[in-house]
Amino acid sequence: MDINNKPKRIYTGYVADPKRFEQSGTTVYNISFKEEQLHDLLKYKTAKNQVHCDFVVLNDGKAFMTVFDPHSQSNQQKMPKANEVKEDLPF
Repeated sequence: MDINNKPKRIYTGYVADPKRFEQSGTTVYNISFKEEQLHDLLKYKTAKNQVHCDFVVLNDGKAFMTVFDPHSQSNQQKMPKANEVKEDLPF
C-alpha cells in the first residue's frame, strides 16, 4: 500500500490506563464514550450495519481505539463490492 493511500485513522472514545490483576494475570481497560461519540459511530456503519473498531495496545501499555471508515477512498478500493458475483463458487 502506498503511504499516500494509507487510510487516516479515526480515534474515538476514551481508553483509561490499564488495571492489572497480578493474581489472575488479567489486564482490564475501561473504555468509555460520550453521547456524541456514540452518535458519530453511526457514520461508520458498513453495508451490513456494523461498526468495526480496533482496540490497540502499544508496547508501553498505552491503548487507544480506532474506527474503520468504510466510506474512505482507500478503504473502498480494498473492499469487495456487495453486488459482485463470484464465478468460481461451487453452489
